[in-house]
Amino acid sequence: MYGIYNTPTGGISLEPHDIYIISGEGEQGRRERYLGKQTCCALRARLTRESCGGDRWAVAEIDGYRVPYSDIYQWL
Repeated sequence: MYGIYNTPTGGISLEPHDIYIISGEGEQGRRERYLGKQTCCALRARLTRESCGGDRWAVAEIDGYRVPYSDIYQWL
């Protein structure tokens, strides 16, 4: 569904897709294009930084599908 596959080194990677990070506080949030490394580990790290220890919320949007922060951990 999200274009996930295993890499030859045993990691989990995302196929090159349009990825956006949506984060904010309360009901307000902002959407910005994710230009980092397209691996689950890198995406998870970015969402962790965006969530600021639970003070904010963050989700990834991959090709129009919203992937909650908690679902990223299930991939690894």
